[in-house]
Amino acid sequence: MRTETKPNVLSLAAMALLGACARVDSSAPLPQTRVLTCEEALEAEILVARQRCAACHASESSRVTPEPAPSLETIGARRTPEGLRRWLDDPHAVKPGTAMPDLLAKLDKQERERALDELVHYLAAQGGPLVQVERQAELSELELGRRLYHEVGCVACHAPQEDAEDLARPLMSFPADERIAPQVSADLGNPAFDTEVEPLAKFLEAPLAVRPSGRMPSLALESEEARALATYLLRGRIGEEGLVETPGWRWRYYEGNFQHATPGFDGAKVVAEGRLESLDELPPHRPDHFGFEYSGQIHVEETGTYTFWTRSDDGSVLHVDGRKVVDNDGDHAPQERSGEVRLEAGSHEITVAFYENAGGEELSLHWKRPGGEKEPLPQRFLSHGSARMRGGAAFKLDARKVASGRERFAELGCAACHTIEGRGIAAPKEQELAEIAGKIGSGCLADDGRGSAPRLALDERERTLVRSWLTIPNVLERPRSDNEELDATLARLDCRACHRRDGVGGPDAQRARYFRETVEADLGNEGRLPPLLEGVGRKLHEDWMARVLLDGARVRPYVAARMPLYGTTNVASLPKLFASVDAPEASATSPFDPDLVEAGRKLAGKKGLGCIQCHRFNGVESLGIPAVDLATVRERVRGPWFRQLLSDPKSLGLNTRMPEMWQRVDTANGMSLRSPVADVLDGDPQRQIDALWQYLSLGVAMPLPDGLLVPEREYELVLAGEPELCAVFLRGHTPRGLMVGLPEQVHYAWDFEHSRAVWMWRGRFFNAGGTWNGRAGGLERPPTNDAYEFPAGGALESDTKLAPKALGWKLDAAKRPVFRYALGGATVEETLQPKLTAEGALLVRSVVVRSPASGPAPVLRVAATQEQLEFQREGVELVARADWEVKP
Repeated sequence: MRTETKPNVLSLAAMALLGACARVDSSAPLPQTRVLTCEEALEAEILVARQRCAACHASESSRVTPEPAPSLETIGARRTPEGLRRWLDDPHAVKPGTAMPDLLAKLDKQERERALDELVHYLAAQGGPLVQVERQAELSELELGRRLYHEVGCVACHAPQEDAEDLARPLMSFPADERIAPQVSADLGNPAFDTEVEPLAKFLEAPLAVRPSGRMPSLALESEEARALATYLLRGRIGEEGLVETPGWRWRYYEGNFQHATPGFDGAKVVAEGRLESLDELPPHRPDHFGFEYSGQIHVEETGTYTFWTRSDDGSVLHVDGRKVVDNDGDHAPQERSGEVRLEAGSHEITVAFYENAGGEELSLHWKRPGGEKEPLPQRFLSHGSARMRGGAAFKLDARKVASGRERFAELGCAACHTIEGRGIAAPKEQELAEIAGKIGSGCLADDGRGSAPRLALDERERTLVRSWLTIPNVLERPRSDNEELDATLARLDCRACHRRDGVGGPDAQRARYFRETVEADLGNEGRLPPLLEGVGRKLHEDWMARVLLDGARVRPYVAARMPLYGTTNVASLPKLFASVDAPEASATSPFDPDLVEAGRKLAGKKGLGCIQCHRFNGVESLGIPAVDLATVRERVRGPWFRQLLSDPKSLGLNTRMPEMWQRVDTANGMSLRSPVADVLDGDPQRQIDALWQYLSLGVAMPLPDGLLVPEREYELVLAGEPELCAVFLRGHTPRGLMVGLPEQVHYAWDFEHSRAVWMWRGRFFNAGGTWNGRAGGLERPPTNDAYEFPAGGALESDTKLAPKALGWKLDAAKRPVFRYALGGATVEETLQPKLTAEGALLVRSVVVRSPASGPAPVLRVAATQEQLEFQREGVELVARADWEVKP
């Protein structure tokens, strides 16, 4: 079965809002107005905003603020003339349920044809006309596109295009006439004839630039992903010959100073492409700073475990079916790395990305079949597929029709909703919205006899809802409550297509089959479905919700579906609304206690409550399933919710696999809860929960629990109770650097040449592969993108701009560095010591300055605080001391 037999195209407003109430029999005759339920009133309100009634009928009510219509700037570069004509001729047939009115329905046939022709030329002239060209659709793009469409969240709102079970099969495994699935339903329009791969890919990367309403949000697609998805959506242009299989690899060539071998090289421009039979020789390329991506299908004859090797100079990465199998990334001399993957008999996608920065260049690929020997990958097992996509007819603009179309555009009132040619939205000119409620026998809300009014895509029931809502006394003047505002926002943005709240919403049984994990672990629905929004304002901090909604922050990488980005204007109010409606309790704060932190660390470990069995800690994998990383808990979750989760997880009504940790014990005072870990805090559950909370408060600075298996990656510097030092070349600074890792999980880098601290970061310390491996001499930096970079200059400054001169360094009793340098006639000893706080570890920067008492005291200031040092005489020296905190 290649397609869904019953695609669900019901609007979410109807699904989510009516699902909680008694449904209205849509087949029964309806009066022109009637009393509405609360849910129906909200649905009507959303319809008024979505249909942009206030774009023509003035209203100052925030309840009916029109949703921004798509921008028509450069529309001619995004839509073909044929697509524009089909859309303008009958928008309701092209895309049922659209908010676009049929503005030409009032015209007679001859005038309608003339208007269509003029408008098509005018709109096509805005950056176009766009003409579809004949091109090759690569099998790898079609495979990636179909997977993305059905996994990242598209099917929550749009009809699935293939059956969920079919997605596990490669396209080439289907009979030739079934490899290209037909388009299902009209909710996507007809993209095969409406646009081209490049403009559609650009739109999918940044949809809010064209559709600011947020109704089509961003799914944070990389350039390569957007192109693949666009190719899949345009598969209707593939000719009758369908997918054709060709021996060998398909390759693409890129140029740039790459740091990683990633498929598509993060959207870099494709300089050249072609096909070859083997990797024995690289296609033509410049001497250095280039990359290649090879893709194809590997055909395996038996099910089993296969081993792959890449040997490369510089980096290479091999993926099979989208999963990284060999990681040989980074700048290095020729080296070989391997990986294993279990494959079913049949065809599988294979991709090799390789780059070279400087020096020698090399790439080779080997494999080992089950029971076989290591050998070069035989050519007979490799092929790549492609399909011809038909081109379109040329289109010549007519300047007269363009000019007439511009006038027609203004005459029809299109500018009431759309921006074009740098012109904004025109002010409403029709009667006010509040005045049309009593004129339900004519106009755009009439069942018949609409005269010159636009034809809206509203059915009889929806028109009745809108008419009835407009007759509610003072409905436009009454401001929304926070609860109403929240419900309206969730409905308008179709949030309940993925998330359940108040018992309503979430994927139905049919759609839920498309939501999956990205890892091979049974996490249940928690591992594949988007999280519930029940009580989310009580659960999450507002700052974290804002990071999720505005910046795309996520903590569940094992969920394939992505959280959409709707744009600041559309969702910035949601964190405060959730908090207002869900009324979180105030978090009780207790003094930071290092002893409780240590107790919490023990409880999280193997001999405690066993949190490490399921949860990651600061990027280190759990012993079992890969549940949420607990290093992020304190910044995300409110204390009262956390305590309730640990005390009684079922009381939160979540579909959670969180176990009940406490034992029920009979005591003289009745039934009591006790911890199975009796030797920590007297086995008191509440005290143990407090200890875990304090431990988790350290975030990425937390010391790891006992029993966690830190992967012994080659060259990874893992801290084990004392500081770790590594001399390095610091990227962008100096070849005389030192990375200093501290067990308290706060680290820094020191520049010996200029006697100054460079970076400070928390969490994972450092992988020294670039320094120790092969040619070595790699330029190093912290392994995180949010490292704190110290301001230019040293810890101290003077009016005379004294430059420090390094005098060496030593270790103190705790094996932490003490750096010595001269500053004018003074000698400075500087240390950076860790300090644990409730917000995590930080550094205390300290200086001791000594100057001969025979001379004047130096005039020095602490650069960070601008406080002048005060010197005291100690024997034959003048001595000043200062310390201050540095937070990442």
